[in-house]
Amino acid sequence: MATAPNNNINIPQSPFLNALTGRPNQEWLLWLMNPNLITLTIGSALSPSSGGTGLPTNPANGQLLIGNGTAYVLNTLNNSSGISIANGSGTISIGNTGVLSFNGGTTGLTPTLATAGAITLGGILVATHGGTGHGSYAIGDTLYANSITTLATLPKPASPAFLTMNGGGTPSWKIPSYGAFFDTTTQAVAANTRAAITFNSTQISSGISIGAPTSRIVVSSPGTYNIQIDIELVNPTVTLDNVIAWMAINGTDVANSASQINVLANNHIVLSMSFMQTFGAGDYFEIFWLNTGGNATVGTFAASGAPVYPATPSIKLTISNNISA
Repeated sequence: MATAPNNNINIPQSPFLNALTGRPNQEWLLWLMNPNLITLTIGSALSPSSGGTGLPTNPANGQLLIGNGTAYVLNTLNNSSGISIANGSGTISIGNTGVLSFNGGTTGLTPTLATAGAITLGGILVATHGGTGHGSYAIGDTLYANSITTLATLPKPASPAFLTMNGGGTPSWKIPSYGAFFDTTTQAVAANTRAAITFNSTQISSGISIGAPTSRIVVSSPGTYNIQIDIELVNPTVTLDNVIAWMAINGTDVANSASQINVLANNHIVLSMSFMQTFGAGDYFEIFWLNTGGNATVGTFAASGAPVYPATPSIKLTISNNISA
């Protein structure tokens, strides 16, 4: 079967060799010297199987050859979610119309890569979005609300403490103040003469101390304190005596703080007193006493070896605070 001529190629129609000379005809010599004369006829496009496109039309701006399994079709890329296509003369521009940047708004979070690549959240989530607003802590820090939208940290105390809070809602650590004091001497006064009971020994203390004169118990930290006092009263005479004791703060008697007790002749008794008082930093208090007959003393007893028991101080005082001022 003869092959049909390819009319799409404009080549000479005369025989290649001249029958008389046996040489190539002039038309072929001219064509061979200028092969660019080969042209395609648009009206009958070269098929893909012959290396062509099979398309008889010129592509529009941005059109691409896209195979469909049997042939080529001209088509453009389509816009899609977050992607834009702009076709120009010999150009196709692909743009990102989706996430161009990331802003955490008021959350406190920020992206590590704002405009390209995978978005990794960084920053610190603030309290109004369920976070804390803090990126690091020291061991023992305590979080608390210092406004309706923010949290603050309360550093741990330098020594054992309890948490307290003022009326404005600000917490603070309260380092406990406490002390135990006593006196090992006998103290006496003339009848109806007021005198401050003195102390000469500290058993334990933190933030509270014996002052000068030694009748003063000095409080270094403000707060409300619980005070317990035992006064050993001795009457070595044959006459009953009456003893009154009370508290004074910074030299001023505390109203309604007095206690009274009768000390029988040749007898001794313990007068116990308790107070709940609020002090400022540096305040001091004293325990005053008097007797009406001049007979009773604030006395002490020595330790015993048989039977064995320790000495009895003339006064014992304990003080501690568990409540912030």
